[in-house]
Amino acid sequence: MIGKAAAVALSKKPYTKYWIAGEDYEYGHAVGEATWRYIKAMKPEAQLLGQTWWKVGEADLGPYIAPIVQAKPDCLIMGTGGTGNLNFMKLAKAMDLPKQMAIDLHTSIELSNLQPLGKEGARGHVRHRQLPLLLS
Repeated sequence: MIGKAAAVALSKKPYTKYWIAGEDYEYGHAVGEATWRYIKAMKPEAQLLGQTWWKVGEADLGPYIAPIVQAKPDCLIMGTGGTGNLNFMKLAKAMDLPKQMAIDLHTSIELSNLQPLGKEGARGHVRHRQLPLLLS
């Protein structure tokens, strides 16, 4: 359901180049691969530029994100959850990723993710209904 919901929204956007990234565990792969499968079915011209997977709990995501930025996807599909979201959202803000590409992060606007970040939370992430992440 997560993948299909994301794909419905993303397929309506002008994005054609995608990258999937996240924590290397079942949930991450399931979210990323399902989202891509449905995007490709709805928008056959879409291209998957690559995938990047890191260990659960990995602290330094910079080396994983740099090749993604260099590939210049239109949209980054994130397959991560829980504390992995917090780590990624902090990095996304520090690297100003939302200005470089759209980011689909399934649980980016859930209170359990936003509370620990406070005013340091990332902005501009895409949620399935294409709601921007706005923190006050």
